[in-house]
Amino acid sequence: MVWLWSATWVSGLTATFNRTLFITFVYYLRLRHLHLYVWPEQRLRTSPNRIRIPDVCVTLEDPGIDVFEAPPLVCVEILSPRDELSNVLEKLEEYAAPGVAHIWIVDPRRRKAFAYSSGRLEEVTGSELTTGAAVSIPLPDVFARL
Repeated sequence: MVWLWSATWVSGLTATFNRTLFITFVYYLRLRHLHLYVWPEQRLRTSPNRIRIPDVCVTLEDPGIDVFEAPPLVCVEILSPRDELSNVLEKLEEYAAPGVAHIWIVDPRRRKAFAYSSGRLEEVTGSELTTGAAVSIPLPDVFARL
């Protein structure tokens, strides 16, 4: 069996900037949504021979395994200036393939968020990222610490 890992090294200010948003996202979800499980940099099987590591995953229960075999409720990717659109879209397609219901992209430089669904990437024009009842994150809170 061959495992394919995708990783990109980001250095300097960009890493710090994205790390700040990453930490904000994780802590916000953990403090405001006590009924959820928040998984930073959790391995997710996207196909029989491929594993991806989203920046943040959210589940409704603890799957009790090291590599998620079932899709989480939410996957979040936090962009860096070096991310290329084709690579980001490939990740999103891979997250959608096993059935991740909510896939979000957060762009800290532009202070914008995007949702990926049914093969389409759309800017979130409202004031929050939401799954409906389970998760709601006000965008001003996400970007406030940047």
